[in-house]
Amino acid sequence: MSTPTGYQVTVDTLDDEAKTWQQESDALEQGQSTVAALAFNRIEAGVFQIVVDAHTQVSQVIAGRAGEGAAECERIAGLLRRTAAGYEQTEGAAAASFRLLQK
Repeated sequence: MSTPTGYQVTVDTLDDEAKTWQQESDALEQGQSTVAALAFNRIEAGVFQIVVDAHTQVSQVIAGRAGEGAAECERIAGLLRRTAAGYEQTEGAAAASFRLLQK
């Protein structure tokens, strides 16, 4: 579909990009789970007690950021899908208008 500005937008391209963003969201969610699993307690730390608090804080920050990134990637994927649906709807309306003109 061509836009008034002359750009060509294909719905398939938008759908493909949405899939890519969704895959990245899934990867970030997996990373979040992996980082959360790396946290350890004082018993597990053994002689490295001094780093437990810092390690826990870093793990929490990284897991939090990965979660935020996953949510943002999912939001972008949704926006791309809604944009593609909008283009399809507009194209459908334009096609219907042309059919009415042909009658």
